[in-house]
Amino acid sequence: MLIQGSHFGHYDILDIIGEGAKGIVYRARDIDRNSEVALKILKPQYARSPEYQDKLKAEARKASRIESPHVVRVLEYNNFDETSYIALEFVDGVTLADFALHCDFPAKVNLISQIADGLKAAHMAGLLHRDLKPQNIKVTPEGTVKILDFGLAKEVNADSVDKYGNVEGTLYYLAPEQLTGGTISYASDLFSFGTIIYEILSGRRPFDGDYPAAILYSILHENPALLSEFNRDLPKWFDGLVVGLLCKQPSERFQRIEEFITALNKCIRGDVTCLDTIKKLPPQTVTVIDLKNLSGDVNWDNLCEGFTEELINEISRRTDLIISAEPSTIYTRNIRELFEKCRSDFVVSGTLLQWEGKLKFYIKIHGDRGNKIVFSKEYISSMNEVFAVLSNIAGEIALKFAESTGSSSPEVTDYFQTDIAAYDFYLKGRSYYQTNKPDDLELAEKMFKRALEVDENLAYAHAGLSDLYAFQYMAYYDRSSLKISQAREEAFKAIEIAPDLADAHRSLGRFYMFVGEYEKAEKSLLKAIDINPKYAIGYRTLAWLKELVGDHDRSLYWANFSLKYAPNDLETLLLLSLINMDLKKYTPAMATLNRALELAPDYGRAYYNLGLVYLKLGVLEPALANLLLAVKYKGDPSAQIDAGYVHLLMRDFDNARRQFNNAIKAGCFSFVANYFLGLIDKLQDKKTQAVNHFNLAIEEIVELSDQDKDNANFVSYLAMAYAGAGEWSLSQATISKLDVNPSIDGSILYNMARAYALMDDRIRAREFLEKSFAEHAGPSEKEAALDPHFFDVISIPDSNAM
Repeated sequence: MLIQGSHFGHYDILDIIGEGAKGIVYRARDIDRNSEVALKILKPQYARSPEYQDKLKAEARKASRIESPHVVRVLEYNNFDETSYIALEFVDGVTLADFALHCDFPAKVNLISQIADGLKAAHMAGLLHRDLKPQNIKVTPEGTVKILDFGLAKEVNADSVDKYGNVEGTLYYLAPEQLTGGTISYASDLFSFGTIIYEILSGRRPFDGDYPAAILYSILHENPALLSEFNRDLPKWFDGLVVGLLCKQPSERFQRIEEFITALNKCIRGDVTCLDTIKKLPPQTVTVIDLKNLSGDVNWDNLCEGFTEELINEISRRTDLIISAEPSTIYTRNIRELFEKCRSDFVVSGTLLQWEGKLKFYIKIHGDRGNKIVFSKEYISSMNEVFAVLSNIAGEIALKFAESTGSSSPEVTDYFQTDIAAYDFYLKGRSYYQTNKPDDLELAEKMFKRALEVDENLAYAHAGLSDLYAFQYMAYYDRSSLKISQAREEAFKAIEIAPDLADAHRSLGRFYMFVGEYEKAEKSLLKAIDINPKYAIGYRTLAWLKELVGDHDRSLYWANFSLKYAPNDLETLLLLSLINMDLKKYTPAMATLNRALELAPDYGRAYYNLGLVYLKLGVLEPALANLLLAVKYKGDPSAQIDAGYVHLLMRDFDNARRQFNNAIKAGCFSFVANYFLGLIDKLQDKKTQAVNHFNLAIEEIVELSDQDKDNANFVSYLAMAYAGAGEWSLSQATISKLDVNPSIDGSILYNMARAYALMDDRIRAREFLEKSFAEHAGPSEKEAALDPHFFDVISIPDSNAM
């Protein structure tokens, strides 16, 4: 670091301005020109990198050609005493954020126009900024905007992510594609520009959070409140302009800064017709919480939940707002707390009282973050008229939303109806089904059938039976051909009764998924969302289908639609994390999981996936901590095995054995637990015990394979167990069955590499390991580097070299 009064080439150092990731910036005097400059001297690790120097030199050359009074000029790029430096125009002023605090609306619009002019000049010179933020913009005492660091900003890439998966640097202003490894374009700068405008005009950031993952989630998945909500005097057209900059998809934003400048100038003159071509303002969101049962009879709890769902469906049909349920894991009826957790524009709450043979509903719409009652009304219904009354309630709520938001409210005359006893049986069946426990599934079947005894045309009950039978087949509770054929039969019955019931077509799609008829599955699921374009669970099932076949991009596409229509759905957040993990985008995966845990702090499946993300990153302590929380909250049947595996990686063999033995007692994937118990014995040179455990794994896998001979996971573990037990010829023969399977994924290739490693075949182990890195569901390089299978067989290449 240079000190005041020292010399650097033809510059006198006056003082230090600041220090960044790549260099130190000094205020200096150019002796030759007798003028002050900002002198940026690169740190040694960058100054010695030919690749970085070439790139920086090219960018500096472009930046020097920018002709704009609103972009800091690059005066010189050179080397002195084997140290690279850049001389920039020195700006005496304050940051944009500080200057804007004292500006009225016209002055702020003037600042926005100047920034836009600077961006226009830079983009015309072919230069992106990549890190536009208020700290990189200064304003002189005369009010002239100066954009700093064009072409010199640090890019967000793999080197920007720390070992815990957090993106280093200022997140608030980055575009979604910068955080997910997408293509950076001029539209990326425009997104950052939009965040700056939002902050200037509202005094708050559009995307915020208490920790990095929360900020990242907000950027990727949430729409900020409209500017006009914070400043009632702000022209409404500014909402449209900013939305045109802050769209998640680059293709939906203004494509060039010139388009924004033209639109801004027209709006200032009063011509707002230009906004018609801009993406519509995002629909506002409504969270509906379960009706509170005031009847004093717990048997009405299911009906309260069911009536709430009918309200959601009926309101959704009558408005273009996003209507979704409160996550069942939020145990509060505190309206302000719900606004904070669910981040909705409105909350609908209500109570249900059974009174003298009548049903009394009391409904409220809450707005302004829980500080205002927008609507409240009492409704009374007989048992026979309840579905008609629910339809009427939904219609009045939709009209009130139309008044409050300007949303449309199409007229709907039809509504769902059935006998209330049949509906009660159906709801009980669904409640049992959702536990996924074998005994409860049997009770669910009885309840669905009781519902059909009362109303044989209740299509929902047929769809429920189809889902039940398909799940029993998929989960290996009953792999008989009869069971899966029953799933098909019930789905077709539901469709025959109600051809326009989205749930029925989804049930048929799930049947086709589980029997491997993926094209038919997609056709049925597309039919479901065609019937109901707001059918969040339909989009989610489509995303699962695409994830199942390894089409991660389309899976992500459909999962984002699901999240749009159910912003607080835990299952969708979990799915998004899995997709991003398979895409090796661990930071977005962590962001969605942390959002799930904000909504449900005891959501064990989120802890399980978070543990797997940390395992992928090769960070064992937080991986173990999250997996143990998954065990505590019963998040996933595999949680104990994965926790045991992390203990194994940490060489804590006693705790590893304890977790594996607990998994065996629970009857959970005991063949995997026995395999890893054998591996621990092998690592501890307990040869006899190792062979015994490997043989136990073999016996269990052979028995399971009788139910599903084509299960590649079973076959891969069988190959590993044979190799561990010293039966190398049998292991080779087993692997050969996988070699001819074109659909095997990265996890299977990884197990094949493990088997070869156990057989001391270093060449084949390396070959399959490297294949596994590139495939869907494969390991990360950091994860593999910790795997004891490979310690004495191959050296894992450095992750940066691969």
